[in-house]
Amino acid sequence: MRVLLAAVVIGLLAVPADPAQARSTWEKEGNVITITVNVAVIGANADGKAAFFEQAFASYYPPGGFQVSCFTVIFELDAVGSDRPIAGRHSLFVVPVDRSEPWISEAQVISNPSQRSGRSYMSDWDDGSTVVHEISHLMGLPDEYGYYDENNNDRRDPTERTYPDPRKAPEYAWNDSAPADGRIQPGEVSLKSGSSRSMMADHEGGILDRHALEMLKKTVPEDELKCEWEGSGSIHETPLKDDHRELTRSAEFEFTFNLDPDGNVEGEITLTYDAKLTVDDLPRVNVGIASFDPDVGGDVTDRNPRRTFPLSGSLANDFLTLELATPVDLRPTIEFTIRADPGVSAGLGGVPVSAGGAQVIRIDMVPFSPFGAPAEVESGPRGPRSASTSEEGENYRLEWKAEFKGD
Repeated sequence: MRVLLAAVVIGLLAVPADPAQARSTWEKEGNVITITVNVAVIGANADGKAAFFEQAFASYYPPGGFQVSCFTVIFELDAVGSDRPIAGRHSLFVVPVDRSEPWISEAQVISNPSQRSGRSYMSDWDDGSTVVHEISHLMGLPDEYGYYDENNNDRRDPTERTYPDPRKAPEYAWNDSAPADGRIQPGEVSLKSGSSRSMMADHEGGILDRHALEMLKKTVPEDELKCEWEGSGSIHETPLKDDHRELTRSAEFEFTFNLDPDGNVEGEITLTYDAKLTVDDLPRVNVGIASFDPDVGGDVTDRNPRRTFPLSGSLANDFLTLELATPVDLRPTIEFTIRADPGVSAGLGGVPVSAGGAQVIRIDMVPFSPFGAPAEVESGPRGPRSASTSEEGENYRLEWKAEFKGD
């Protein structure tokens, strides 16, 4: 494994920063977010180093950007040479170091790079991967490696090699199991099959999608990162059906929700419920638990069978899960009424009363959820764009579709 000449010092030369001073900036146009890392390169040949830094940055941060939720996120580096720190820019100090001297480049990890300035110190012979690694610290990314403490002094010395730490970089794994004493030996860590190397764990790697998500969340306000979706659907069920009775219930619904970059759903759904009980071909005889009259029947009599609930869920592994956020016992009920000749029961419970020579049984129907299994998400060139599902069983039929509103 290659020796990594990079390290991070959290809080190095930490000085309270004015929000108007050095920071990363961002702009949003439609669903394209551009994050610009503004730096001042300070040291000998500052202009030449600034041009080299920009070139190195572009090779690790592709110009086409990353897909994060519904956004295309583009990262750019704006570097200028200077002989001193510049307000509105992070400071990158280039230090002349003899190649034979021990040296570890270092940088602050900035938790809010749009509000605070950061500083980094690198040698004048550091390569592009080290430069980009350190700049990524200024953008909020921590290290994802450990080191072989070969002299057991509990600190990393310039000559000690590093290894990707699977506890910090999930693309890597211990070949057997994590050592009980916490000391990793060479060859005990490897890249998982199908995974890409992480620059923050191994300089042979690159910037990964999860890094783009982390930097986006650290730079852009949460309210700017909501992707609005809308959808509709229907569900039809037959929870009761025997030789004479059939109870059907259904709901038509519309919903909207916001999807955040972590895949969390927060929204609202409005459902219009319906239900009907039919009793056919009954003689005036006792059938099981009740006696029926051919005129027995029931339906929703609620003046407003519409119910609105908060919506929750998640998008994970290309599947969208939605659910009513209100617990079942807290959902406002819907009035359902059964009418029959006096003394006749539908066998469904309720409290009978007499009305106009007929027996009336009013039952509170609990609003049921219209969602079944997770829906598979279809993505376009700019991320998730729609989700739909259709299920049909012996006694139910369900379908719904949701789409991103930005298209």
